[in-house]
Amino acid sequence: MADSFRIIPFRCVGYGCAVGEALRNRMCDDCVDTCYGACGVFMVAHVFFNGLSALMTGKGVVITIVDTCIFEFLASLVIPTFISYNTRRIVRKIVHNVRDTPVPVIKWGPTVAALLALAVSMKPVDGVVDLMLSATIRPLEYI
Repeated sequence: MADSFRIIPFRCVGYGCAVGEALRNRMCDDCVDTCYGACGVFMVAHVFFNGLSALMTGKGVVITIVDTCIFEFLASLVIPTFISYNTRRIVRKIVHNVRDTPVPVIKWGPTVAALLALAVSMKPVDGVVDLMLSATIRPLEYI
């Protein structure tokens, strides 16, 4: 059975912290906090759902929960937030150092670049984290 939390439109909710980081300088704190909250709820729900599914099928519950926690921590929180923050920071420095840059580009350029970087990196990040977990944690499920 495919993990319903990995379907792309739904998976975007898991990137809430990274989206909040991209929007940090353009939106109010409540909007950023809402993005962080959505990500937190998504991550907890994914761990709970996978743990419950493993319990119902008789698979290794502890390994499944640990696997999902590590996946969510890396693929939803750490790596995308790192990408978002650093893309926004680098683009901001670039647009501030270029003379005669239009004000809308200075204001929205870093945010748009960070959001585009997240959209482009979503599948590769998930793939790399899956590959890492398949080489380390997931084989323990069959012991």
